[in-house]
Amino acid sequence: MIGLDSLINLRNLTISSPLDVAFWKASLLGLLILICTRSPFVSPIAMASEIAELPAAKELAIWIDSLPQSKNREHPHFEFFRSLQAALSTPTDGRQRFVLPMSQTRAKRQALSLKQSFSSDDERKQFEVYLGRLLTEIRDKAKTEAQSNRIEKSLRLNWVHAGLSPLAVQLKTETWEPAEAILNPKRPGPNQNPNHPVTGWRGSTYDWIRTPHFDIASRGSKADAAMMAELCEQVYAVWQQIFYPYWANEYKQSGAPSKLTNTPFQVVLFSNKREYEETLKKQVPNVDLSTGYYSQTARHSFFYFDQSKSYATLVHELTHQFFAEATSASLQFDPDASPGFWVAEGVALYMESMSIRELGPAILVDVGGWDAPRLQSARFHFLRNETWLTIESFGKLTGAGFRKPDDIALRYSFAGGLVHRWMDSGEASRNQMIQHLRYLYFQDVDSYLEPWDDEDLPRLYAEYMQNGPKQTGEYLPYLNRPDLVLSRCGLDGERLVRLFSRRSKWNWVDLSFNEIDDQVLLNGQYKLDIVRLSLENTKVTDRCLESILKMPKLEELDLSNCSTTDEGLRFMEGNRSIRILWLSGTRITDETLKLLESCPRLESVHVDRTEVTKEAWERLLKIKPRLRSASTAP
Repeated sequence: MIGLDSLINLRNLTISSPLDVAFWKASLLGLLILICTRSPFVSPIAMASEIAELPAAKELAIWIDSLPQSKNREHPHFEFFRSLQAALSTPTDGRQRFVLPMSQTRAKRQALSLKQSFSSDDERKQFEVYLGRLLTEIRDKAKTEAQSNRIEKSLRLNWVHAGLSPLAVQLKTETWEPAEAILNPKRPGPNQNPNHPVTGWRGSTYDWIRTPHFDIASRGSKADAAMMAELCEQVYAVWQQIFYPYWANEYKQSGAPSKLTNTPFQVVLFSNKREYEETLKKQVPNVDLSTGYYSQTARHSFFYFDQSKSYATLVHELTHQFFAEATSASLQFDPDASPGFWVAEGVALYMESMSIRELGPAILVDVGGWDAPRLQSARFHFLRNETWLTIESFGKLTGAGFRKPDDIALRYSFAGGLVHRWMDSGEASRNQMIQHLRYLYFQDVDSYLEPWDDEDLPRLYAEYMQNGPKQTGEYLPYLNRPDLVLSRCGLDGERLVRLFSRRSKWNWVDLSFNEIDDQVLLNGQYKLDIVRLSLENTKVTDRCLESILKMPKLEELDLSNCSTTDEGLRFMEGNRSIRILWLSGTRITDETLKLLESCPRLESVHVDRTEVTKEAWERLLKIKPRLRSASTAP
């Protein structure tokens, strides 16, 4: 494993195998964005930034901040006001932020909740006054931008107007035609469905939902099919706004931003995993490992919804479909044979970060940002494991080479990280990435991702990875962002305290190699509940171990190279949740191993470079023989 200093000085770097390409890719893409702009934290155009400076937006933000319920985290509608304040602000880490309407059916169910957010009728009416002023200013600005031929900004403003309008329940607002696709996403199909051309389903055995942009053939529940229809239209609305330069020429020819193509996107929703696999197994290798798939040949996306609803997969595969089908240009991209496949996969991973918070009868959407799900694994590989791949090998991989099973997770994380970096680093770098996508799919423009070399990219990518989490602004939690990898990010306790005070439940938190101490974990403002926690090479001591070991769902704990002793680990006795324990380089002795005998779920223990004796280790293995294959002995 190479050190980060060596990694950044690529002349001294020993490159990993081509199969490490995933990580390379993730890293590269980020670095490229940084280099292209030389201003890595310039916020790209996003809806929030389009309205943040409007006088009415500032007035509304000040008024919201004056409400007691906007400061009281215990208030049942606190999160609504947090979301609303976020909708009026400009993200500082380059993420794209949007406001979209809900379908009218769902919005009606939110009307009562919106009313209850205010402490009195007078307060609600005052909200309507402020919101009405803001909607007027947004509409007027959208018209001005359109008259000046700044179509991208006009499009974004029209969407934010459509998103905020449902909050003005007492006001009559104009309906914008493209928003109708979300407001009323479902139109009945014909009375007699035809036999499905791809699955072979008889017309009487499936439902056909037609929306302005999608034909959805469904054997799922009616509720799942309705949710699918709304989600598809929302993802398409976000994709259109982020990637406007990709389809801008199409818009100029048609003049209709709501319909870039007359052919609806074809989507299939299976009833369950078994039906999905049985139908696709002959055409799709390893289909049993997936929960969704887009076939460029068949021009269909295929999904099934299990109990957890594969939302990220839906966004991922639809992204592939949009890039391949949303314009009438002649497609030149072969997902198996075209070199440079990393960007097609990386941008789909970037779009997976699409995160939604309810905003009354609307939704707040973030895409990208330092806490994006796929960016955590990219940061882990690059900063924590200090891995870098060569641009030469990674950049030339075809889809077939990219998807080879060896180190595939590494290649995916690298692809995702690189695209996040370009997309999060300002309008200029974002447009470079979008032009490169146009080059990849249609070969009708030049590609100019610069620099594309191993000299500057690692340094710039490291800067992106490390500085993103330090951006100012209050952390806004999303359900699909439960992981936090901040290894080697130079974070202090104050920043982490603010972050943890907004969210206490996490799936994975990696704080390794940061200058933090016990205060982060012992702060009285919150009670952390973490499944996987890494504190390697930090200044935490035995003082915080009681608090850590009482986390009810803690399964993995890494205390490597911390000043941990037997005294702190006495709270391990009888622990019924921990499966993996890293104690390498600590000051523990045989006393700790005696305590581990009472932990029923323990599967892996690492005690190298400690004062544990070989005799005590062998005694533990006799009691727990399964530890032998996945542990590190003294």
